[in-house]
Amino acid sequence: MTNNNTPATNTPDQNDQNNQNNQNDKNNQNTTPSFPPAATAKEKSIIWPKIAEIADADFGFHDPREKTNIEKYGTRVLIINDEGKICVVKSDKNNYMQVTGGGIEPSESIYEGLRREAAEETGYTLTDIRPLGYIYERREDKLNTHDWERAVSFVFTAHPGENIGTHYMDDEIAEGFHPIWININDFLREQESHDGRIEKYSGNFSNRRDIEMVKYYLNNK
Repeated sequence: MTNNNTPATNTPDQNDQNNQNNQNDKNNQNTTPSFPPAATAKEKSIIWPKIAEIADADFGFHDPREKTNIEKYGTRVLIINDEGKICVVKSDKNNYMQVTGGGIEPSESIYEGLRREAAEETGYTLTDIRPLGYIYERREDKLNTHDWERAVSFVFTAHPGENIGTHYMDDEIAEGFHPIWININDFLREQESHDGRIEKYSGNFSNRRDIEMVKYYLNNK
């Protein structure tokens, strides 16, 4: 989605620099994430760097709704093979890709949610799992139709293990979800080409989330 609220006095380069400065300020905050109810003591003891914080203002959304103070917890994983490719989910119907992951169930630990989502979406078990950090999202605009308004995504890297077959939900099957392997730099370029230009409110957040986690991985591997 195009940001129509950009002041006319700023040049595109100035706006890019301002956005980057705002993102750096948010990312440099020394914060610890909150954790899902069933997170283990070991998971809570991990040092979780904040990869990024994503907010409505990043995309020009400025119509806040009534607060719910509900947080959602999820996992995302960069499954990387020996060729430097990552396994992502592609939607044939809507022609987009996204990093593997999803919500953590209330009874699940972080790692349990991670393994379940990875298997359901890609068909792979995971080996050499390593925590990368977390991404914090603030979806506080009226365009957010969920009951939650903040999301914490725990991000990992891993290698593919055994292929046990995917298990998609009915709506995911209808959308033509399937896993594909893609060069990580090609994936990053594709996601960046859509940054801030997606019609769907939630799509802007998920696309930016993908960009931030891949850039963080490439800069810190």
